[in-house]
Amino acid sequence: MNGATTPPPPHFRAGVVASTACEADGRTAAVAFPNDVTTTFSYDPARRWLDRVAIRPDGRYGYDLAGNMTSNRRLGGEYAYPRFDQPRPHAPLSAGPRVYRYDENGYVTQDGTKSYRWDGANRLIGVDGADYTGFLYAPDGTRLKRTFNSPCCEKSVQARREQPFGARRPRTRSGSGWKFRNHVERRRRTAHERRIRPPT
Repeated sequence: MNGATTPPPPHFRAGVVASTACEADGRTAAVAFPNDVTTTFSYDPARRWLDRVAIRPDGRYGYDLAGNMTSNRRLGGEYAYPRFDQPRPHAPLSAGPRVYRYDENGYVTQDGTKSYRWDGANRLIGVDGADYTGFLYAPDGTRLKRTFNSPCCEKSVQARREQPFGARRPRTRSGSGWKFRNHVERRRRTAHERRIRPPT
């Protein structure tokens, strides 16, 4: 660390970051904020994050020889991976309290809190957990509809219909308990339809 303190880079919003300190190779060593909070970082020889220390919960990370993250203190546990000679050696079997399951194509089917369903074209069609989310696709793979069910909204459906520009005017209408709102997107020259059913 060269101890140099520099003004915040241009991509930081004014007033959010007061100053930064960098190591000789350019890696961020510390970030100071206007509220007198300073976050410091440390790295291993492979330039991977090892420690992050701040007033909020610190982060500490460990890696194996294959480059897999083996521990993350913020998640409260260790990571477990398949053997190097088994399928998906870089896909974690567990991370802290979460246990992961995969299908034959390598897509996550369970992550400890949610279940994921995929169709034959490896497109996500459903997520089951505390809330439900479902997806419907057109034959060309374009997503047509997203359905979700959560405590705040008993049922809502957002659909996109590709239509020539100007085919419909933006308007709101009601029918069978649903409210429809058409929105014309001028840049893509398409009309979008949003259907919302308020909770009962």
